[in-house]
Amino acid sequence: MKNLRIKAIAAPIVMAIGFMLVGCGGSGNGVNFPSNFAGTFSGTWTNNSIPPTPNSNTGPVTVQISQNGNVGGSVTLTPSGVTETLSGTINNQGHFIGTLTAGSTVTQCSGTGGLNTAASPVTLTLDITEGSPIASATDSLSLTKN
Repeated sequence: MKNLRIKAIAAPIVMAIGFMLVGCGGSGNGVNFPSNFAGTFSGTWTNNSIPPTPNSNTGPVTVQISQNGNVGGSVTLTPSGVTETLSGTINNQGHFIGTLTAGSTVTQCSGTGGLNTAASPVTLTLDITEGSPIASATDSLSLTKN
């Protein structure tokens, strides 16, 4: 009976240690390292939420995506003169979550990225939907890998 009781106590301890060593099987926010999207991209940022008319505000943009999926970029749109800064994370399935900052307004946003590795050079499209205070406004980034 003593051996059976020791085995019954030891088994959960061994399993707990195993789970701590292995982890949950994921890599945090669905990003595998290195990120499929890692690199520096440049192209055009189009914002359809700033007057005078939808899609009339565009500007050149450079976006950096790190090995762990962190995203950063900014643009000054013309003709509005609004500067927008993008930051967040993108996972290997292309799901983006982050913030869009224009002046003192910080907006939560999410979106979807698509990587075309068959193109030469590689291209990335990133479509972002803004939350409050500009609910449902969208931005589109059309980028080429540098």
